[in-house]
Amino acid sequence: MASAVDRRVFDPDKKASVRVLDDSAATARRLVESRITAFTGEYDFLSTLSKSRVVLPGEGVMEGEGFQAYPTVEHALQASKSSDPTYRQSILSSKDALEAKRRGAKAPNVDKQAWKLKSLVVMEALLRDKFRRHKGLRQQLMNTGTKQLVYENEHNDQFWGTCKGKGHNHLGQLLERVRADEKEGLLGILLWAKQVFNATSDSKVRLDVSVTREGHPLPEADLTLERKAIVTFGKLAENDVPVAHPSTSRFHAMVVVSQPYGPLLVDLEAANGSFLDERRLEPFKGAALHSGVSEVALGTSSRRYTFTFDLAAAAKRSLALYEVLEDPLKLAAARPELGVFMNNLPKDVTEEMVRDFVADCGTVLSVAVPRHRTSQEPRGFAIVMFGTEAAVVSALKLDRDLMGGSEVRVRRRKKDEEHGPSGGVGPREARVGNTGSRSRASERGSPRNASLAMSSDPLSSTDSPSMTDAAATASARLQQRARESKSGEDERRRGREGGGRRHSRSGSSSAERRERRRGGREEEVDGRCGRDRAGWREVRSASRSRERVRGRERERSHRHRAEHRDRHYGSPRRERGRDRSSDRVWEPSRSGRGERGSDRSRSRERPRRGARKSPTPPRRRAERRSSS
Repeated sequence: MASAVDRRVFDPDKKASVRVLDDSAATARRLVESRITAFTGEYDFLSTLSKSRVVLPGEGVMEGEGFQAYPTVEHALQASKSSDPTYRQSILSSKDALEAKRRGAKAPNVDKQAWKLKSLVVMEALLRDKFRRHKGLRQQLMNTGTKQLVYENEHNDQFWGTCKGKGHNHLGQLLERVRADEKEGLLGILLWAKQVFNATSDSKVRLDVSVTREGHPLPEADLTLERKAIVTFGKLAENDVPVAHPSTSRFHAMVVVSQPYGPLLVDLEAANGSFLDERRLEPFKGAALHSGVSEVALGTSSRRYTFTFDLAAAAKRSLALYEVLEDPLKLAAARPELGVFMNNLPKDVTEEMVRDFVADCGTVLSVAVPRHRTSQEPRGFAIVMFGTEAAVVSALKLDRDLMGGSEVRVRRRKKDEEHGPSGGVGPREARVGNTGSRSRASERGSPRNASLAMSSDPLSSTDSPSMTDAAATASARLQQRARESKSGEDERRRGREGGGRRHSRSGSSSAERRERRRGGREEEVDGRCGRDRAGWREVRSASRSRERVRGRERERSHRHRAEHRDRHYGSPRRERGRDRSSDRVWEPSRSGRGERGSDRSRSRERPRRGARKSPTPPRRRAERRSSS
């Protein structure tokens, strides 16, 4: 065959004829080779007139029923125009597909517009059933590769094919879709089962699978499948329940929850078969499964599967959702981002006061004002849940507004802040209580800083369950002392700037300052309740530990300095009472000018000429004079 044709054309720019390569014939040839247009001969299996038994969706798919199979896809398509048994029997008794098509054209009470839409759905289901039931035809369809399938005809059928280059070619497009799904393997099986068995919605099903082996349960193999109306079993890992036994097929069997029939077990033409209560099933036919009773075996595997179905899972989930929507507390727990956390509230705050405070923001779902378990007094914070995000944004704008003389702080609620009833656990700062304050204080260094940190934290003074009125009074006193200390610092700073004495801090002696600090510590300990004394001891032990560490560091530094002094100047302590005259030897000098003395006990070298000598301690100078 010629791939291209050489020809000559006139080029106006060159004013001469030039040789060009005309590949239009090769392009047309490639286009023809990439398409299948004649559904006859080698590709006769693509035609709806070819003999291949199929069933209509929902008909003849159960064991015990007559296998209402039609000899061709055309027979089944024409029979689906009407549910009249007499009409369908006449279609079934037609001698060939062309006669069935002629009888179908006379079907009574057929709306042509509605039938066009319905016929597309029925044709797709019939094609899937055809290539699923017949493995040889499915392999022939796979062998067409990626070629375009076009149903060209001469009887002017422009709906299912094309005539003289015009038409919708719905049959060819459906064949290409089925071919692509069958190449995916599992996808083709799921789509076939959904259409043929009229599977229910996935959201309505919850399936529990229990596995036993020779009567002994295997809890490690049990599983629960949510939102699965079709469950497949087989050797491949893409199955919902992989079965690694050698006798199982790649896609061995499936469980389908059908709308008209309920749970069904379907064998996918496995080589070693599927068994329901020791009875082998027919391929592609559904067998009824009894929840929690029926036992399923695959091939020669010794495992037995028992299924428990919950077909009201969707209704239960909806009921639980409605309960959440009706209960503000549950809704608050489910949607924490639609809430705000308010603290620094008045001591006598109530839910009515909080509702009045946020009344103009939007829809308020719930208000929680936690209280102490013992005294039942408000803990100084509240959690407010809103219905919309806009209401939350409006509530955040109320930050630092006054409520009962207190400046309220408002921020968005976090996920770790529980929204419970009265006396429940509050925010994270409230859960840690004094422990968190003690840890922060220990990081800052001193007990006084720890007490100031506790008093300056608005949550630690109101949220902790161990804080009482005495503690609140002590906290207020500490805050006043902190303000006075700050003012004293300002005065001392001004005094230093004005030329005051350097060591006069506040005009009092060091003994008075120590006494004042000691009294302040005792007052802090007395004000923080007996239950907080353990925390105070923890802070004090942490401070002592730091002092011990600093002492060890000072000792190490002194030791290093002493070693440095001994290395460079010698150690008088070690050399005390020692006769150094015996260590002196006479060696010739390097310069040849005479002899010099060297001390072998010292490892230091002679400094180079011009280098700066280290000063000799007075004690060493005296020893040298006495030895000389």
